[in-house]
Parts: sequence; structure tokens; C-alpha cells
Amino acid sequence: MVAQSVEDDEEVMGFFEKFSYDTFPSKYLKYLEIPAWDCREALEEEPVLHLSDRDVTDDDAVALGRAMRLLQPPQLRRLYLTRNHLGDKGCAALAAGAAACPNLEVLYLQANRIGDGGAAAIATSMQAAPLWQLVLSDNALTDEGVRALAAAARGGGFRAMKALYLDGHRGVTDAGVCALAEALPSFPAIETLALQKCGFGDKGARALAEAIGKGGVFTAGRDNWIYVFDNEIGEEAKSALREACKGICKVHTGWPAPVEGVDFEPK
Repeated sequence: MVAQSVEDDEEVMGFFEKFSYDTFPSKYLKYLEIPAWDCREALEEEPVLHLSDRDVTDDDAVALGRAMRLLQPPQLRRLYLTRNHLGDKGCAALAAGAAACPNLEVLYLQANRIGDGGAAAIATSMQAAPLWQLVLSDNALTDEGVRALAAAARGGGFRAMKALYLDGHRGVTDAGVCALAEALPSFPAIETLALQKCGFGDKGARALAEAIGKGGVFTAGRDNWIYVFDNEIGEEAKSALREACKGICKVHTGWPAPVEGVDFEPK
């Protein structure tokens, strides 16, 4: 019944055809052939689906999201769609489709055009998913999108989240980082928080320091990291954050990178 439903969907079948390819000769190695790849077969049978650098559009993502909802592939664990042309519409469709995949753990959407609407769609559709890594680096988020993710966590979502990448957004300011800092205790599994190359300053850094200093953020004994370099943080706020993180997590406030035994305790 499921297979018939997929085959009856012209847009889904068109998507599979568009992104599948036959064997072809390598552009760089004279005697090497690139093996054929069947997109539908990969979605149905493989644990990882790679569609990075494939010029995937919002319409393509809508078809992929529908395919995931129809097939609900239990083996799919990681979905990579880096450096494509996805906006909020495509992200929302992917989030709905990914939520239907019972074991999806990694959603990698770096370097697209995803804004706050896409982040809100992930917060709504995927907060109950077993997602442990979410990469939204270098998109078009602002404070509103970060607040949506933080609110989902405070509401009991994202309990498995270990690695959250929100870096590369100058529109994420103190307001968004303060909301995220308030929600950090609601991410019980968090190990990596990437906020470098954003647009926040001392207030956001001190909010992170206060949240970490209170305890209940970052479980001891894990390889915990927080990245905040290339923001507008003054030296006093950086020092406060480093002090709060001592013995709990490594913090990268700027170059040179943190040094074991100096900026954090050796294992």
C-alpha cells in the first residue's frame, strides 16, 4: 500500500528521478567510473541520505518531505542537505518528513537560506524526535528562530540533543542568546553549542556564564564545548564565561584556540 502510494505521487517520483543518476566517468581520474545511485533506494534502504551540493530547491524539499512521510524509513538516521537552496518552505517540509522517520538522529542543513520560519517548523515538528545533532549554521536565522528552539526545549522537547549548531548568524543578538541560555538546563544531553560568528555581546555571554555557573548544564565527564568566538564580546565578559566553564566545558572565545591545562583542565 505504501509503495503504491509513492508510485502514485508524480512529484515524489519526479524527485527520485531528478536526483538519481547512472554510472558516469570521473571528471578528474581518467579510468575511474562513478557508480550509479538510486535516490529512492537510498532513502528506503540506507542509514544516511546525502544530498549536499545538489541544488535542492524548496519544491524538491517538499517532494522529499512527502516521500519521507509516505515511506517512514526506519533505517534512516542521518540527512545531509548542505549548500543547497532551501528556505523556510523547504525546511518546514523536511521537518515534517523527518519527524515521520522514527530513528532520524542528525539533520544537517548548513549554508542554505533558512530563516526563523524554518527554525520554528523544526521546533514544532521535531521536538519529540530522537534528534541528537541539528546543524543550522550559516543560514538566515535571527533571535526569533533561536527563541522558537529554546521554547521547544523548555516545553520538554529535544531531550536527546547533544550538538546544536546555530553559528554564522549576525541576526542572532543578545536577546536570542539570553533566551537560549535560559533554556540550556532543558537540554539535558547537550555537549556542543556553536554560537560563533553571531551578533551578540557581553549581555549574551554573561547570560551563558550565569546559566552554566548555576549548574545543570553540560554533564561532567563529557567532551563539552561552547563556541562563541567572532562576536562582540568584551574581555571581562569572556573572562566571566571562561570562569563559569572551568571544569565543566571547554569554551572557545577567540584565537588562539583554548589550550589544555591553561584554558581548561586536562582529562
